[in-house]
Amino acid sequence: MSNFGLSATIGKSIGEFSTYKPTEPIPLNLYGLLPQLQWNGGKACVPVAITNALAGMAAFYKKPELLVSGEDNHNQLLNTYQKLAVYLKTTSEGVGTEEKDIKEGMPKFLAAEGLENVISLNPCASTAGDQIFTKLIAAFAKGPVVLFDEYDSGEGGHAVTAAELKFNDANNNMRLDKGEAFVTIIDPLNPVKNENYVPKILDVSGLTTEEKLQSWNETIQAGPNAQPLLKEVEIYQGTQNPENSGLLKFNYKQSVISEPPLEASGFSVEITPEKVVQGKFKGFLGLYQSSLQDNINELIAPSNENEVVFDFSGFIENGKVSGELFSYFNEGSSLNNNLSFYQLADSSGTVIDPVSGDKLSPGDNGYTEAAQKQAKIFEASDTSNSNADLNGRVSADQTQMGSFSFSLDSVGGKALFAPIVNTSAGDVWTTFGEANRDGKDHFKWMGGLSFQMEDQFGLGDRDFNDLQVVLTPLEINGVA
Repeated sequence: MSNFGLSATIGKSIGEFSTYKPTEPIPLNLYGLLPQLQWNGGKACVPVAITNALAGMAAFYKKPELLVSGEDNHNQLLNTYQKLAVYLKTTSEGVGTEEKDIKEGMPKFLAAEGLENVISLNPCASTAGDQIFTKLIAAFAKGPVVLFDEYDSGEGGHAVTAAELKFNDANNNMRLDKGEAFVTIIDPLNPVKNENYVPKILDVSGLTTEEKLQSWNETIQAGPNAQPLLKEVEIYQGTQNPENSGLLKFNYKQSVISEPPLEASGFSVEITPEKVVQGKFKGFLGLYQSSLQDNINELIAPSNENEVVFDFSGFIENGKVSGELFSYFNEGSSLNNNLSFYQLADSSGTVIDPVSGDKLSPGDNGYTEAAQKQAKIFEASDTSNSNADLNGRVSADQTQMGSFSFSLDSVGGKALFAPIVNTSAGDVWTTFGEANRDGKDHFKWMGGLSFQMEDQFGLGDRDFNDLQVVLTPLEINGVA
């Protein structure tokens, strides 16, 4: 199975950004380099940014059908952009494509192209609040992301193709604070390195003003062997206000292909000097190759903040369910925490002792011992090459990433599992307070398929940042 990669970072202090790629990401030189030019009055950034992302996917997966057909690569990009612009209601009037147009238009575009079972979407708005951290990780774990922004200057907004996320949650708070995260983007305003555009001179003599502009928009393209002009953009959650905690601030140096002088008989590409732009990202759209339903996280996610139970019951086939999950795993503690998962017989936390067959509820004698036996069975079902044994995932105050697989036999029509942690202090913590020796809830669901844990007896400082985990489904029952 081929999966999109997340480029992220490992390190304990802010500023250490060594790239780690748990799965194979799209090489940066495969992305489309279509410039937005003056299409739709210069407001074509959204469909162009999406087109350039789809081009990377088409090249990487060798699936040319991800782009609308054309006589050559440039025409494929143009045709894809133009079709997207219709579905996204991109016009020269108003503010261009809006968030609702993306949510409504993208599924229609994919259906029209017969791609609804090939490409999946992961849209997210700024209203995601603190879940923006986990949603970004989940999106970049599977494919390219298109970011939508709004300039602080009040000059409208923009959209860019983001290929990599580099981050280091140094203070373990599951927020993107200043200095902790960067995205690598391709800006459709000037996507090509070293101004490698062709033709060098475009003859528009004898054409009307409208024809000149159309010729410019249709003709100017990336030159032979052109490379993307990559920008590393710092992003951070710019406010502590809970109502706006999902807004991602940014600033970077931006250059633009200038609008051609329409009174001239010949056009050449002129690039404006770089200027610093800053603002906030209003949302993003993750794109990835998948046949899994777009709402899969909602179907699996816990329903109780203090009881982290993942429910795969809706995916049982012939009494079994199997899957592969990408995992982001970060720890900041004086203790070493050994994470695993164990199967439950029901949502109340009942566990079956695999030796005696006894059913034990949280708080019963022998519960944690039976849970640890079930964890070994869970680990033994892991066949992922990237992480052959979950039991080896002992935290070491740094980010770890990779994927793991599992295979469960259903119990009473249910397929449930929950986290369990063995600490270097000798404690065993489950997600059920009654089963823990201090009677406390040590796990906290953070939305989606993410959770945090407090590893100290009695909850210690109660910061719940000793262990952070974000899971992303990559495959279920052989369907990716």
